[in-house]
Amino acid sequence: WLKPLASKDATFFSTSAMAESDTGLDFPLDGDGKRSTTGLNQGAFAAAVKAHSKEAYEAAVAEKKWRFGYVKHVVKQTQLASAKEETALGIARDGLEYLHSNMQFCRGGETMALKDAMGKFQGSFESVEIKGQGTLNRTFEVPYKGRTLSGDE
Repeated sequence: WLKPLASKDATFFSTSAMAESDTGLDFPLDGDGKRSTTGLNQGAFAAAVKAHSKEAYEAAVAEKKWRFGYVKHVVKQTQLASAKEETALGIARDGLEYLHSNMQFCRGGETMALKDAMGKFQGSFESVEIKGQGTLNRTFEVPYKGRTLSGDE
């Protein structure tokens, strides 16, 4: 659970340490005591590619303005993942491991890493596997403004 904050126009999710509740999933605190979605996202991307490309890992870690510079890292991660099935699975596994280790779970006044909560609160979490039945397309394509973009377009 992310903690919703109501406003007159929409519902937002709190990233402030001040909006603590006693139960749910939350972003980790950064060095300033704030909950940073940007820092978590950058860390997850870096961790996901670390074992697969030193260059991609170092570039993700070095990105100074992640909020505005993340797109090239998404493209690089997608390129790496599309090379081989084992690479795609490794990137997914490593990114999820980072998130499980860094997302915070709160229950009963206790805060812990999500992966620890998954072990402690048996029966509260589950995993599912969804297997596709379609034809595998090895070309990355994106529909955009009535066209289908592929490659470096």
